[in-house]
Amino acid sequence: MKINFRNILIKIFAFLSNIFWPVANILAAALLATFLYQIGSEYLKQSESAIADGKQVIIDVATNEITIRAVEERQVDVSEGILSESGDGFEPVVQKKKGKSTLGVIITGLGLDKNVTEAAFRMPEEVALGFSPYAEAVNKLVESAYSFGHEPFLNIPMQTYEYPFDDPGPLAIMTNLSKAKNMFRLKAVLSAAEGYVGVIASPKEKVTHSLVNILPVIDEIKKQNAIFVYNEKVSNQFLKQEAFSIGLPVITNYTIIDEELTKEQLSKKLEKIKTMVVNEGLDVIIVGHAYPLTIQVVSNWVQGLKQEGVDIAPISKFIKN
Repeated sequence: MKINFRNILIKIFAFLSNIFWPVANILAAALLATFLYQIGSEYLKQSESAIADGKQVIIDVATNEITIRAVEERQVDVSEGILSESGDGFEPVVQKKKGKSTLGVIITGLGLDKNVTEAAFRMPEEVALGFSPYAEAVNKLVESAYSFGHEPFLNIPMQTYEYPFDDPGPLAIMTNLSKAKNMFRLKAVLSAAEGYVGVIASPKEKVTHSLVNILPVIDEIKKQNAIFVYNEKVSNQFLKQEAFSIGLPVITNYTIIDEELTKEQLSKKLEKIKTMVVNEGLDVIIVGHAYPLTIQVVSNWVQGLKQEGVDIAPISKFIKN
């Protein structure tokens, strides 16, 4: 019998192909994924570095090209000074042009505890009061703040870098929600009261570094003729330029004073703030939370500074018309 080796080899090859072809496909897919990941990682590194340097990043999805360009630097004038940033990204200062330095104080998260809120109303008039959107009768709280001589602010809950461990609640602006849902939440917060001076974002929030999420937010805040207060971790020149272009007054830096809530640590922090204002000639805005200890210590501290002649001003004075 004549053996057709050619047909046998063809059948063996077909048999082996059926076995190993799926494996080859998997290997090819893995190599392709690795290649794309390396490209994506490189884009991400370039983008993060550029954003940290205050540059604008544009990615063309059609050509897969990344463009990095500088954003025109614009200084934001404040009362007799120029807004600036310190080295660590968290210490907020305003470099003075002339005259003596100024201190601004905000207490946030009020309205949830009646006794704490009433104690805040009795603080020195220069202290601004921020009210939680989860409080009852926010409009009455804003009216009461005015009656006691305080500038009222609204807290805008936003997703933080600690989410979901730090849950900002059902009215929070989230980076994973649609524009429509975020706008519904924002309008619910902003419509809770009338006549407030400004709004203040959650400390350590991440929304201001998501342009898709934050640009509709600042447009809505502008409609309320309110000041927008948030705390930059890294320079965000593009957001500041957008705010400038629509005429939205912003304050981008402040110091949180009660992350360590003990009387000793709080006093130490306030002493450092006093040195910055009195000895170093810097304007500073500090933010504390609606804690009984914070309200008590800050009230006494502010009264003492006033007796020493330190200029303590409402937050609106830090914005120059």
